[in-house]
Amino acid sequence: MTDEVATQPTNDAPAKALNTNDAVLQRYAAAQVSAARAHASSADIRKENAKLQARLAELEARCLSDSEELERLREAQLAAEAVREELQRSIGDLEAKLGRQVAAAEQQLDELQQATAGLKQAEKENRELATRLQQQEAELHALRSARSYRLAGKIRKVLRLIPGARRVTTV
Repeated sequence: MTDEVATQPTNDAPAKALNTNDAVLQRYAAAQVSAARAHASSADIRKENAKLQARLAELEARCLSDSEELERLREAQLAAEAVREELQRSIGDLEAKLGRQVAAAEQQLDELQQATAGLKQAEKENRELATRLQQQEAELHALRSARSYRLAGKIRKVLRLIPGARRVTTV
């Protein structure tokens, strides 16, 4: 039987042609789908490119704005540096002036402390002198009293010697 199959003429050519046509049509359809996808993809790419171009323009504008802002900030920083230096000079001047004032105040305080010490010494001497004066006044009073008493005694003696003289009493 194998001989018969091999010797029989086959009429497979139309089937092969149909299969070939189907394959070509399928490849053509696949190519069209691929082309449509590529076209859609190309449109998407163009849209994305336009978006990216717009974003790039926006970023460039922002970069320019940021650059201008950076320049303004640099100018402000330079101005701030100048102000800071001026403040430091002023602070230095004020510190020097304050130092001189503190030194003068300390000198005045020393002088005041010396004057206070002198005043305390004078007060102490005053108290000593007042005490001595009181003692001397007491001694003087005692001496005067004693003198008056002795004088009165002498006067009495003299008056006793004088006949008819009145008696004198000491107060």
